[in-house]
Amino acid sequence: MIKLIFGIGISVIGLLFAFRQLDVSALLTYLTAVNLPLVSSASLLMIYSVWVRAQRWKLLLNRPAVRTHRLFASAMVGYFGNSVLPFRLGEALRAYDITTKESVQLDESVSTIILERILDLVGFILVIALFTALYPFSMAMNRSAWLVIGLILIVFVFVVWIPGPFLRVQRLLKRWESPHPWLQRINTFVQGLIDGLLTLRNNPNRLGLSFHTVYLWGIYYGSLWLITRGVGIHLSWVQIGVLLMSTTFSIMIPAAPGYVGTYHAVAVLVLNSMFSIPLSQSQAVAILLHAIGTLPYVVLGAMYFIQSSVRISDLNRGSGV
Repeated sequence: MIKLIFGIGISVIGLLFAFRQLDVSALLTYLTAVNLPLVSSASLLMIYSVWVRAQRWKLLLNRPAVRTHRLFASAMVGYFGNSVLPFRLGEALRAYDITTKESVQLDESVSTIILERILDLVGFILVIALFTALYPFSMAMNRSAWLVIGLILIVFVFVVWIPGPFLRVQRLLKRWESPHPWLQRINTFVQGLIDGLLTLRNNPNRLGLSFHTVYLWGIYYGSLWLITRGVGIHLSWVQIGVLLMSTTFSIMIPAAPGYVGTYHAVAVLVLNSMFSIPLSQSQAVAILLHAIGTLPYVVLGAMYFIQSSVRISDLNRGSGV
């Protein structure tokens, strides 16, 4: 409950920041003047991205008999859950849903979702590396970003190519029992991370997984380009990349379900403060970006959720995600 209240508080602060000095008339002017074909294309592109995720999930499962459209439906159910439920419980809902539709065990679905997170993290690191190198950030920010990127990539490379030391660390962690719950959660997270990286190392579909991961980020980039053009903003390709990097980071900040407020605040901050886009126009873009990144998922996800036999009460069975 404390986490939920804290997240809602962060969201409220984000909304207050994003919509400070609100000019309703100017905001509505920008929103009603959008290029509907471009914005609609961005929405369709985001839905298509879930199909690409379903294809990648199938490669992670390494089970040809599992149907891609069922993975797509479960992923949509998960997005719906993340948008309306606290603590990203949609991931648990998604993991449980696929076990009711396909011959996939719960621990198998959970482990592959963790692997997805790892692949997303690697893709995000590549995005950060590319646009941090190309955009003139401050020297301090550049150094901090490259330090984090370097440390994560070193760990990734060592696990993939020199797994021995990490296997020993993992064995030690499994034997270690901490009296403090938060230390035990960190312990469990590190074990899961190592498990996931080692599983990726042994997956025969590594090339396909790499392609789908890069392809997904290309889709997200294209959607941002369509939305900014749809509102009449002509950003450079590097600026669009910085916006993608920043808004993706905002999703990681604790917030109310659907990352309301935090997403808007970061989008407005980047557009208005960094790129000198008028405040009302920046607010209009933030609203559209968030809406296109959530509403199609909520609507389609709700439809799949209603069709499924899974209920919110089943979440305790997927609470390990």
